[in-house]
Amino acid sequence: MSDIFISYTRNDRPKAERLARALEDRGLSVWWDRSIPAGQTFDDAIEEAIGFTRCVLVLWSKESVASRWVRTEAAEGVNRGILVPVLLEKVEMPLAFRRIQAADLSDWKGEADDMAFKRLVSNIQALLDNASQAQPHGVSNPPIKVRGGQRRTLLFLTIAAASVVILAIYLRLSWVTNTPPTPTSTRTVYISGNWTINDDEIFGSDEEETHDFEKEVRLQAGQEQTIRFAECVGNEVEGVLEIDILLNQDLSATGKGTIFYYEGTACPNDDLEDRSSFRISAPRDGTSSPFQGHIGDQDGYVRINRLELSVR
Repeated sequence: MSDIFISYTRNDRPKAERLARALEDRGLSVWWDRSIPAGQTFDDAIEEAIGFTRCVLVLWSKESVASRWVRTEAAEGVNRGILVPVLLEKVEMPLAFRRIQAADLSDWKGEADDMAFKRLVSNIQALLDNASQAQPHGVSNPPIKVRGGQRRTLLFLTIAAASVVILAIYLRLSWVTNTPPTPTSTRTVYISGNWTINDDEIFGSDEEETHDFEKEVRLQAGQEQTIRFAECVGNEVEGVLEIDILLNQDLSATGKGTIFYYEGTACPNDDLEDRSSFRISAPRDGTSSPFQGHIGDQDGYVRINRLELSVR
């Protein structure tokens, strides 16, 4: 098990190696080399490494903010409460990860006495110290042996506790039925539309597919969530649409979306050809104006024919 798992894109490998070596010089074990042992698949190796690490260090750059693999690994870090974001460049992190303060190493050249690097090491060490005090992942407590007298005592306590819970539920229901309703601060937000993905391998003889998309999420005021759609055409071109939805305090909704156009030898792939960002908003209990967008060229493209955001 390594102390630190570093998530990065292929183009950022030199910077990831420099940071990994600097952390290892501080006595920390780091998993960063994506060379996969014989007989093991890439996905299995990544899943095993990130599953047993105690810190997920995500390196954000212009390349990595568009990488689905990096976003997935960052989400795992958030879910386990062990994410430490690092800015290799002065970029805006994806909305889902902005609540965690990032270490800014955009000007770091590898110096061990750099203040930004020393603060990063201090934050990582504090996270590892907290993790070492918690129960290790996958380790269960041994069964507790209960003797006859203890068993009768536990049975009595269980019955007593159940009675208290039933009484509390009864009193709660009585209070609710006599309390006037208050306005709800939750709404269902809908994303719906239609898009076209085109794979024009030979100009003039293209392969094209048009699909409808629709999804809904239930949000509270101030809550945000990412909605994602993806489609492949010709096993080479892939369109991805990601929208970060925020339900505002006035119960209107805003969305910050990005259209990604990937082209490679197989779907899904991580070879980003083009991307474009947009914003959309919907009033309380209303629907936005339709959005349209287009990215790509004559060799292939992703076109948003219609996209609407609704609040209900």
